[in-house]
Amino acid sequence: MHGLSVWSAAAVLAAACALPKVDIDPALTPGAGGTGGGTGGGGKAGLSAKGGSGAVTGDAGAGVGDDRESACGDYCTTYLANCGDSVANTYDDVGDCLTTCFTSDWPLGSDANEPNSVQCRVVHAHLAATTQDPHCFHSAEVPSKTTCALPAK
Repeated sequence: MHGLSVWSAAAVLAAACALPKVDIDPALTPGAGGTGGGTGGGGKAGLSAKGGSGAVTGDAGAGVGDDRESACGDYCTTYLANCGDSVANTYDDVGDCLTTCFTSDWPLGSDANEPNSVQCRVVHAHLAATTQDPHCFHSAEVPSKTTCALPAK
């Protein structure tokens, strides 16, 4: 990966936007312990996957999976704290959000302006702490009203 990491870029953006530091409850972060998805598979340690999708499994190794877990944990915790009561929110709960994020094809990289990316959602979820509309729409499961959304075909 060239240039800034996702988290370095997010830190720069947070400082530039004077975003408050958000502490993530360790019990809500991926791999925090607990049981997996049970006999249907698809669980992440400490989480249950929706409907035994099988897409997310057991313990994470080091590397890219850890980056996605960290980004999704930040996104889901922040989004639900700031947008849980927004009409833009389509998630049932943090587990639903995490499963959606973990199993999505949302790009993960260092460009917070990349359409449909996890990092674009993270930035706007943080911005929603002070301005729900439009940032809850920007950071939603299906983003709208922003460059986070996929371009029209």
